[in-house]
Parts: sequence; C-alpha cells; structure tokens
Amino acid sequence: MKRENKITTREMRESILRSGYLLEQRVESVLQERGYYVTANAAYPDPSTGKSREIDIDAIAGFKISREYDFIFSRLLCECENNKEPIVFFIKESPVSFLYHEEVKCAGLPVQFLTKRFPIGKAAKKESNYEYIGLSDFLNFEKYHHYCKGLISTQYCTFTRKDSSKPWVAFHEDTQHNSLTDLIFSLEASIEDYYKNYSTPDKDEVDQVNIGIYYPLLILQGTLYAASVAEKQLKLVKSEHIQYRKEYFSKDTHDTYQIDVITESFLPKYLDIVEKEMEKAKNILRRKKKIVRQSLDKLVEKAKKKEKSKTFREIFEF
Repeated sequence: MKRENKITTREMRESILRSGYLLEQRVESVLQERGYYVTANAAYPDPSTGKSREIDIDAIAGFKISREYDFIFSRLLCECENNKEPIVFFIKESPVSFLYHEEVKCAGLPVQFLTKRFPIGKAAKKESNYEYIGLSDFLNFEKYHHYCKGLISTQYCTFTRKDSSKPWVAFHEDTQHNSLTDLIFSLEASIEDYYKNYSTPDKDEVDQVNIGIYYPLLILQGTLYAASVAEKQLKLVKSEHIQYRKEYFSKDTHDTYQIDVITESFLPKYLDIVEKEMEKAKNILRRKKKIVRQSLDKLVEKAKKKEKSKTFREIFEF
C-alpha cells in the first residue's frame, strides 16, 4: 500500500523557520512596543494589473505639532526576509549626497510651503505671484536626515550553488528585487490613496496639518555585508544598515527611491534614527507655525478651485 505524502510536524516547523513569517511577527512586536500602529500584510493595488498585492508591514506613528490636531507622521513600509545566504551591497561615496534629502517621500497637507516673501495688494490675488518650496527644504532635511549621510549602494547580490561539489555563484536573486520593488509600489499606492480620499473642508471647517514622511525598509534576518573595492582589492565587511538607491521607470513616471536595508538586530537603533528626525521636523513646524498655517490655507483654497483635469496630488505636491 502506497504511503500518503503528508507533511510531518517537524517538517512544518522547519519550513516555518526557513520562512520570514516569524521575523514579521517579531518586527511587528518591536514596532508596537515603540508606539506604532501596525498593519501586517497590508494590501495595495498592483500598478500594472490593479490586482491586490501585500506589503509585510505598514506602521505609522504620530508626533503632535500643536494643541490642535496638527500632526506629522512617520510611515514605515517594511518587507521582511529570512535570507538563508548573505546579501552583499556594493557601497560607494557620493559627491552629491547632500541632495538626497530630495528622495524623502511624503504626502499630506502641507508638503509645500510659502516662502517668507508674501505678495501684497493686487499682487496677492494672483497665484503665480506666490513662491513655494518643498517639504525637505522647508524642514532643512539636508542638515540632519540620514539619507544625506554615509555611503550608498546601487547594486547587490546573493549566492547560490547547485550542490556542494560546485562553486558558489554570485547572482541577483528575484526575492530581493521583488521586495525592493514592492516597497516602491506600496509607497506610491499609499500616497495616491491619501490624495484620492482627501476632501476639502466645509465652509465653517479648517483643515489640520497632516504630514506623512515615508521610510521604505527591507529587514533581513540573515547576514548583511557591505562590499567595496580599493586598489583593486575587494573588501567585505559585515553591516547592520545600508542605504540603497533604486531608480524606477514606468510609462508614467521616472523617480529615484532611497531604501534602508537593515538587519533585524539593528531595528531599535533604526527607530531611534527615525524618531530623532521626526522630533527635529516637528520642532521646525512648531517654530514656523504661521507660515505652515498660511501655506495650508492657501493650498486648500487652490484645492477648492481646482480644475477638473487636475488631481489633489498635482495641486498639493511640490
């Protein structure tokens, strides 16, 4: 009699341990302990097919700006991977790292701000007379955001071999490519979702400050290495945090995204970095509350008069 091919309890346990499921649960627990509201396996639409896809973790934490309901939020979009083999990112210096604050992605109101020179009299009636700057410049991210510090990577690899008699092969695995691309897709879907669900306030209502700063994040359970080449010698060093820059092209857009790649053990320190940046941003928004309020009111005024051909995202983003 032929034995049924059923999985055993031991095999189930081994399979789960090889997967990323337990890593996701541990990451979720750490984030909740740090005050984040966490959605596991958060759904978003595929940009090509419109079908539902999932990101491992979508977490949000709020930082109150004023006594009212003005908030700035840190939004962590996380993919978790239990990498069996090490992942190596090739790092290098960048002569323009001070410009990388422009890769900080955001959504909300306001994410563009009036300059200090406000038009007066008849000039104040013309929208073309108002000058705006983006959120990253307004918050001086170039001075303290971690995107503007340290080495960066644009290339990575992992390793495989068919059997123990064959040499290891460095290659570009689909798992990491898919995780990094999913982070971009979910980020863009989240921003689109915010503006699609926005509605202008009623006549007697006032909109509140509601700014979201995005942190796309790949979290690894296994080993992470940084590789560099000096004097024709390859140097490999274990790492806990690498900043990866990824360009993305589609028929509708071309943009660059900066994605943090960290080990699981580095997550608490990474959250310290995020919290420090958010506190500085919150304090700047408090100090410049008059300009923030005027910028928000002006943008809402534009939104109420918006042309049918324009979306709220086109009006609100810098």
